[in-house]
Amino acid sequence: MTRPPMVGAEVWQDVMTLAGDRCQCQGACGKKHAGPDRKPGRCEREQEEYVKGRGRIRLLAIPRDPSLPFHEAARLPARRLIAFCPECSDGVRRAIGRAAKAQAPQVDGLFAAEDYLVNPADAKQPDVGAA
Repeated sequence: MTRPPMVGAEVWQDVMTLAGDRCQCQGACGKKHAGPDRKPGRCEREQEEYVKGRGRIRLLAIPRDPSLPFHEAARLPARRLIAFCPECSDGVRRAIGRAAKAQAPQVDGLFAAEDYLVNPADAKQPDVGAA
């Protein structure tokens, strides 16, 4: 018997019904999810499936848009959510984190930072750093 989460149970149940109680990841987590024919496919994890070393798998309903925080899922309709196993969900989070770190830092600001850099040994500002 599948027990839905306490918050957003109806939406979660709708997402699981749409997913067929199976993880919908097709490689967003970084894995190929290759089947017996070695072609990329869909993750094989199912709701309440027992995995050695992990226990029973409980699928998560997460936003289809990876830029939304996961805690926003309770407010979204079922059509804007996707069923992922915890392993694939963590893989997506890691991929998003890597992409965010790889982005160049923002250089265009409201003010040019060069105007506010102060050299303490500058003759024009001898009291800079003085107590």
